[in-house]
Amino acid sequence: MVLPRMSGPKVGGEQYFFKSWMTKVGLQCVLLFVTAPILFGIHGCLLHMQHDGNALPVTTIAQSPTREQKRNEHVGPIMFSRIRTDRAGASIQDMLMAHAFAFSESVSYGGACHEGVNSSLGNNLPRLLESLGLAEILPFACPLGGNGMIVDFHNYYTKDTSIFTNEWLDLIRSRVKYIATHKKPGNTEDVAVHIRRGDVDPCQYPTRYLPNSYYLKVLDRLQNGKSTRYNITIYSGKESFEGWRDFESRGYGKEFSDDIELVWSSMLNADILVMSKSSFSLVPAVLSRGTVIYTPFWHKPLAQWQVVEKGIVSSIAQEVENLRQQCSHLI
Repeated sequence: MVLPRMSGPKVGGEQYFFKSWMTKVGLQCVLLFVTAPILFGIHGCLLHMQHDGNALPVTTIAQSPTREQKRNEHVGPIMFSRIRTDRAGASIQDMLMAHAFAFSESVSYGGACHEGVNSSLGNNLPRLLESLGLAEILPFACPLGGNGMIVDFHNYYTKDTSIFTNEWLDLIRSRVKYIATHKKPGNTEDVAVHIRRGDVDPCQYPTRYLPNSYYLKVLDRLQNGKSTRYNITIYSGKESFEGWRDFESRGYGKEFSDDIELVWSSMLNADILVMSKSSFSLVPAVLSRGTVIYTPFWHKPLAQWQVVEKGIVSSIAQEVENLRQQCSHLI
């Protein structure tokens, strides 16, 4: 196991936690070495007495604990992360990555520590995690009395989404509260499209902005030559630099709700999720069991996601530049 970099509470140097833990394990091993012969002797006597007809209860030997059971027992190092406070999507994405990193190192994840951090997110994050079914596996907690360490986020961010292994994905998705699938009429699929708008426009954030024309091309390619009927819903903020007429003219549904629980539930339970360049859609995409259509941005795609073809992606820069001609401060 590679020891990660740590930050936050330390006692007697960065490696104190591991030294104290190894000392504790060493003492336990000595104790076991001394007591094991005695215990096996007692166990043998009990078995002998049982065979002699004396009905003394003999405890059966338990099976070896699974990897997940060992984690839950908190045997060994406990890893914590420092809570992010910018946005809900980024905060929960960070917790997912920290948990996946702990999983890869075969240590327990104790939670996200908010000690000394001022956050305006309030109770939103615990409520969001509860709605996802992940409140237990992604708690909010800090190390107590040296029993744990806060790991520097660079340890897992450098791995990016490769930290989300198939084994870890199986574990985390087994905890998610998915909506029971309902029978849809005919050959129908629900499509959730996340479009990042609000504070993101082509004037201030040209590299983050994806124009309406881009999404229309992606949806056209999705539907091209297929008999499937698609129920397409746009999820975004109400304010948009380009407006929504392009989507309204096609009869697509629009959802401008501020209820993140509702929006994420719809996105991760959709048959198909079209992502934006945002952690807000990355979180439900990671948890989704459906098809995910990914637009290249600073986070890499998971192996099973469908990447938008280069011809469509290459057109973004010119289309954004055309929109920038309408920016008042650039005219």
